[in-house]
Amino acid sequence: MRVSIMGLQKQGLNLAFRLTREGMKVENLAVCRENGKREKELYDTGDSEVIILGMPVGAGTCFLYQTLNRLVLQKGVLLAVATSVMPGTTEHIRELMAQRGWIAGRDFNLVLTPFHNELNPEAGDAAPQIISGLTPACLARGREFFAHCADQLVPISDIRIAEIVPIIENAHRFIHMSFAQEVKDYCTQNQIDWPVLRWAVNLAGHTLPEVCAGVGDDLPRDMAFLQGFCPSPLFAGALAADVRYRHNLCQKVKDGQHVLVIGLVADDETLELVNNPTAQLICQLQHKGCHVYVQDEHISPRELAALGFEPPNPQVKYDVIFKQGEIYQAWED
Repeated sequence: MRVSIMGLQKQGLNLAFRLTREGMKVENLAVCRENGKREKELYDTGDSEVIILGMPVGAGTCFLYQTLNRLVLQKGVLLAVATSVMPGTTEHIRELMAQRGWIAGRDFNLVLTPFHNELNPEAGDAAPQIISGLTPACLARGREFFAHCADQLVPISDIRIAEIVPIIENAHRFIHMSFAQEVKDYCTQNQIDWPVLRWAVNLAGHTLPEVCAGVGDDLPRDMAFLQGFCPSPLFAGALAADVRYRHNLCQKVKDGQHVLVIGLVADDETLELVNNPTAQLICQLQHKGCHVYVQDEHISPRELAALGFEPPNPQVKYDVIFKQGEIYQAWED
């Protein structure tokens, strides 16, 4: 069986490990980054029985739709969306395929399975994996295939639930971390030892997380998804708290200083910068007149320059370094 993976990020890499171990031929077609392949090679998936769509979609799904429109497909193909999407995405895919004259469950099968496994294929599945399909036939085909990839596969009959589950999970984490940011700010303002306070709170079984300020793309961006289709003062407050936290970080940097920001994206696929907290931090620093340089292990200096960022300059002595949501003087480790 030939399997194509469009976008080899965390989910795609884990799936590739598992499927290869099962003896399947897996090809990574990372259409969202440069890889030297000609366009025809990228989209010619006509002999693939399964196509896994794992590319990040950022604040919208246009790239996902554009990819689907350009793919060469065979009848009976299983299309598996393995990334966070906005509600209504799978129904829109049904409509796109209908324009080809294809009917879900008959000419193609579409499932949504947002995988969250660890990269280590030997580590096992830490949590059950949900899966849903456009039709009962789609779900049955998806369960048959993904039984190779998950030890605990949980079917969800309503695909709308599967669409919002990862958004809710990540938004909950966002609120949790925004709360921790507020508490850490309070500690800073009142000379209270934040690590000790966090340790004491967590003694009772709570999980007050460490704070990374969203720098290095640590905070999930799905909160913007959630606020988009389910507006709430609570969600707006969490977003505002994160914005204020980064504003407070910027206030610690003097105008005109040379600043090195380490960490722009979370993985080697995600170049979508909409709602990216690190990109927003960089803009704030530039508005202060700072000279900002960006370093990221996943992005080459040439790509950084193409995105509008200044790569590191060995001739420059940095006044301040931002890394993982913390500020360091250039001479500190």
